[in-house]
Amino acid sequence: MARPAPKAQSRACASRLLLRETMSHWLMKEPELDEEALRATADGHQVLVERQTLADSVAPVEVTAPSGAASTLTLAKAEEGLWKGAFAAAEEGLYRLKQGDQTALVSAGAADSKEFQDVISDTERLRPIAEATGGSVRRIATNATGDIHLPAVVSVTRSSAASGADFIGLRSSDSYVVTGLSIWPLFLGFAGLALIGPLLAAAWFFEARGMGRKAGA
Repeated sequence: MARPAPKAQSRACASRLLLRETMSHWLMKEPELDEEALRATADGHQVLVERQTLADSVAPVEVTAPSGAASTLTLAKAEEGLWKGAFAAAEEGLYRLKQGDQTALVSAGAADSKEFQDVISDTERLRPIAEATGGSVRRIATNATGDIHLPAVVSVTRSSAASGADFIGLRSSDSYVVTGLSIWPLFLGFAGLALIGPLLAAAWFFEARGMGRKAGA
């Protein structure tokens, strides 16, 4: 029985190994094994950008700040297949990075910004303002049967209460300003009479003829 040559066996073995590595990479979804990738991480205002590629060179990375301001970042080769760069974020918020068909998003800035310092829902913060203006603060929740209970929304006058046990009132503000008024009369004096007079006479004439024919029949 003929056996394959050693070189053929080694090529087949290498192909199987490559196939297994490719399948493992695809199944595990490991980002560090991607042939082409653009990644960005932030430590406070310092943003680190990594470009993984098989190319011999890379174009500058387009950086878009939260305000929409655009700039570019030139990357330096850190090792084979990996290019790195960094920049200091002048603004707090979400930065968008783009290089070719690769994109990445990174949030830069203080980790304890005001919107993240207290994220617990609380009705007491708005209650003084609401009550001072005649309103109320309601929490949408489920009732005893498990259904979501919503207060009725009704229209109220300025002198009426804007809230009650089971309703929320919307006051009519009458906030409008008349900036101009134009009036165009349909008929102007004798000119109008001269126009409408013959029409009335013609209508009376045809009506009289019709009544005469009915009487003759």
